[in-house]
Amino acid sequence: MKGYLFESAYTKKLFIGSSNLSYSAFEKSHELNLATDDPQDISNYKNIITELINHESCFELTQDIIDAYSEVYSENENFILRDEDKPISLNNIQPNIVQADCL
Repeated sequence: MKGYLFESAYTKKLFIGSSNLSYSAFEKSHELNLATDDPQDISNYKNIITELINHESCFELTQDIIDAYSEVYSENENFILRDEDKPISLNNIQPNIVQADCL
């Protein structure tokens, strides 16, 4: 589940759903999202995000964290990137590795 809040001086719009902001999400996947501009929904969303950010298990992203992640991350071993190159057929939609594991 993802949430995106877009705010300007004139409007606010909250999107909550399954979409990533990626090529796969926009071109290869079937996604379900809800959009709202209801002030109460937006306020609730902001409160939840604030609680998450302030949770003791949430850390500020630092160069040390990035470097530690880089040591164990291998592009060749990344199953998501490997799947990006596979052609898809709209007649034969299959779950990706993560979705299949969850199912």
